[in-house]
Amino acid sequence: MNQVCQLLGLSKKSYYQSQEPQERLAEKYQALGPGLGRLIEQHPSYGVPRLKKALAEQEGLVVNPKRLRKLLRVWGLSWQRTAGAGQRKKTWVQRVIEALGPRANLVRQIQITACFQVLVTEMTRLAFAGGIAYLRVHVDWFGKLVLGWELSLHRDTP
Repeated sequence: MNQVCQLLGLSKKSYYQSQEPQERLAEKYQALGPGLGRLIEQHPSYGVPRLKKALAEQEGLVVNPKRLRKLLRVWGLSWQRTAGAGQRKKTWVQRVIEALGPRANLVRQIQITACFQVLVTEMTRLAFAGGIAYLRVHVDWFGKLVLGWELSLHRDTP
């Protein structure tokens, strides 16, 4: 490419800027296309991480996941997600909040107009060389005033 640009009196930057980024990308990775197409046909539910791993194992090709995602978009290749794939199970806290509905957050239902109507406690877990400590901070919801705090090695301290 250097020699052609020198013969024409063009800088390499001008040559590369004249090309479409998608075309350059597709041209650079054209050897990847057939193997990727086969993988998607064999495993239509594979996402980018699994496609990347399968390409490395079966085809011997290593591709960055971001680049692979971009190539899939450029070539119009996509994968089909099966129903429920990639969905996480709800935690017990999420299930309780869902079951309680509007009763789950009583603070939202109160019209807070002054200090000391609602007091909340925040607990933070602190790891240190000797183990784990728990810091509880008691705060006024309206004025964000810290009323007190407590540091303990146990969670269940009253």
